[in-house]
Amino acid sequence: MAPLAFVVGATYVVLFLLLGSVYLPIKAVLMNFLSISASYGAPVWIFQDGNLSGLLDFIPNQWTRSPRLLCSASCSASRWITGLCS
Repeated sequence: MAPLAFVVGATYVVLFLLLGSVYLPIKAVLMNFLSISASYGAPVWIFQDGNLSGLLDFIPNQWTRSPRLLCSASCSASRWITGLCS
């Protein structure tokens, strides 16, 4: 927990010194937290809980047995969403 507090504090201080605003660093830290939470929560919601299994045509229990397959699927999905694949 201490390294996380250090990173959050250092981020806030650097952004405060750079921008000279109190509001923007707080907003940046909160948005980063929400973004990271969403990026970890989305694969769990889709693959482990079985949501969108009909649309993506998979059986939820089979994906959770293979962590390598789950990681490769989420990486491929994120590349497809961000448009890095051609």
